[in-house]
Amino acid sequence: MVLPVPEQAEACAIRLLPGQQAVLDHYQGGKAAVMAAPGAGKTTLIAHLIAHWVQVLDRSAEQILVLTFTDSAAQTFSQRIAALLPHSAQRPTCITIHSFCNQLLRQLHSDFSDRQLITEERRYAILEHLLSDWGLFSPQQDEARLVADLLLPQYRLQFEQAWPQDLQALQQLTGSASDFGPLLLRLPELVVRYDQILQQEQWIDYDLMIAETYRLLEMHPRLLQGVQARYPYILEDEAQDSNALQGRLLELLAGPDGNLLRVGDPNQSIYRFSGADDRALPDFAARYRAFPMAESNRASHQIMTLANAFRRHYAFAFTSDLDLQPGLQNPEPGWLWVKAYADRQQEMAHVQQACQALLAQHQSLAILCRTNLACRWVAEQLTAAGIPCTLHHDRSDDFFGSELVQFLSALTAFLLAPDQYYRLQQFLVLAGFSRRSLQGLFEPAEPLQQQLAALAAGQYFHPAVPQRELQALQGQVRMLLDLLDRSHYPMTYLLEWLQPLLPAANLRSQLLLLQSLWEQHSQGQAAGLGAFQRWLKQSGQRRIRQTLIPVGGQERFSARDTVHILTAHKAKGLEWDAVLMPLFQYGQPQGPGEHEARLLLGALQARQPVQAVREQVTAAETAEALRLVYVGLTRARRFLCLTTAKPPCRPAGIYRGGISSVFETLQTLYREQKVQASSA
Repeated sequence: MVLPVPEQAEACAIRLLPGQQAVLDHYQGGKAAVMAAPGAGKTTLIAHLIAHWVQVLDRSAEQILVLTFTDSAAQTFSQRIAALLPHSAQRPTCITIHSFCNQLLRQLHSDFSDRQLITEERRYAILEHLLSDWGLFSPQQDEARLVADLLLPQYRLQFEQAWPQDLQALQQLTGSASDFGPLLLRLPELVVRYDQILQQEQWIDYDLMIAETYRLLEMHPRLLQGVQARYPYILEDEAQDSNALQGRLLELLAGPDGNLLRVGDPNQSIYRFSGADDRALPDFAARYRAFPMAESNRASHQIMTLANAFRRHYAFAFTSDLDLQPGLQNPEPGWLWVKAYADRQQEMAHVQQACQALLAQHQSLAILCRTNLACRWVAEQLTAAGIPCTLHHDRSDDFFGSELVQFLSALTAFLLAPDQYYRLQQFLVLAGFSRRSLQGLFEPAEPLQQQLAALAAGQYFHPAVPQRELQALQGQVRMLLDLLDRSHYPMTYLLEWLQPLLPAANLRSQLLLLQSLWEQHSQGQAAGLGAFQRWLKQSGQRRIRQTLIPVGGQERFSARDTVHILTAHKAKGLEWDAVLMPLFQYGQPQGPGEHEARLLLGALQARQPVQAVREQVTAAETAEALRLVYVGLTRARRFLCLTTAKPPCRPAGIYRGGISSVFETLQTLYREQKVQASSA
């Protein structure tokens, strides 16, 4: 069946792939799943399906609800659908599931009519405060981050059974005595107290949006019937990223006889930390109906062959057995390169050469790393080599590791210990003064405060210190002494007085942003230097997602005059002519603290000892890491380069040496593919 194309949208007419056309021809309603391979055209399918319903089947666009994973995806759907419909036609609702739930709660639930979305930083602050009151918080482990990112969401999603009442019962149930025991024991109480604070302060978080919407509609059938009548047709994009509660909510909205089409690829399920389950979409498809979409126009045959071989080799990690198949217009082959190097210098020299060659050919190019820290290190290497690059990452993570925060961390460390010369030296070096000058002016063995007072009074001189630098240092020391006199004041006031100490205008503007973040965290309390110092350190460790960080316009991932550097998680849904995956360390286990917490949580959920669930939890973590590699492989159109080196690289966050078994497998698959190609 060929979809009629409006006169003003003739340019948008495309030839659908066989899998897309099959859904258009055979899905008329009810519950079904589309199991799509990478690049199979999920967005195109949904846009054409809605246009088909509206123009051919005469269904009302206003009764169609498209739920997406991100705001940008919702905007893309709106634009693509509008291009396929006449100007006068109504439009469906394209919205993220969290925004949809938030709107319903505001409209239908009086307790949520005025609630505001809580920022990540304030969320951490609440949990840190509660844990500190109970003696369960330590900056070294940062239990607030662990609770916010792992324990609280998983508890809300999965736990309904009775909870152990004491440490002995917890140990008997899990078969393990753990340092996390006291934290796990009080988790239900912590969740209740946290939710009470949200209610008192009129806040809401993303998890609560879903949970409260489900509870509201389940308890009030008439409200549910109203929503069902408003949206009898529901389509979900990126369904593999939904957690269990989101899946139950969608089926509740659709009702037993409703129309729900869930579109996704379980082989790209990489958000387990937020509750996503790669088995959920295949289970839904098995209960109802499945449409496969395996054809893809994205990649060359050789890249699809490697990705298929990788998926088959690690079949235990992938719940869909869908192989990538050629589409209608696949790109011409480029090259594949999978190699381990003796050292990092050789590896990065090769990466730089590849980047220069690809940019010279005007190819779009991305470097995908496992972590933000690795991304920053690679960006530094390319910048030093004069290669243009754009670092796409969590800006708050970068902000809390920025020059401003380093400067303030050094300053607060000195103000808290003003008799320690090395702290003064660290701060003044960051302020732009040379170590040689400081070594000539200061004597570490003498009382530091007396030396500072003498320098501020102009009583110090050294022939090796230029006069201009000496005068600037005298002014800096005078302001330091003023701050020391006021160091007992709340940090809110001290931040106001810090402006003259900052060496650059851009740092002074960033300080205004930092003041806003600190005020959110401290919530008006008269917190001092020590609390501020701990906050700076912990915020950097957490990699908080802070919406106040200015982004300077929407990021462009497709520009061909730069190397795009980002994590493999962030690359999902994107594509480039060339993809490089250096510093390959995928498959390595997570940090021991988080892994241990997952084990205990899994044991409580299964009501089995830790030893009984250890293999299952470890296998789930390994499987998700393998799916992340698959996501990286399938972002490339023509060129794909996988590299690693044997030595560790601590600045990039690689603390273990050696070659990972996953990389060795990819090398083997690559060599087999080369042999087959040469024999053919």
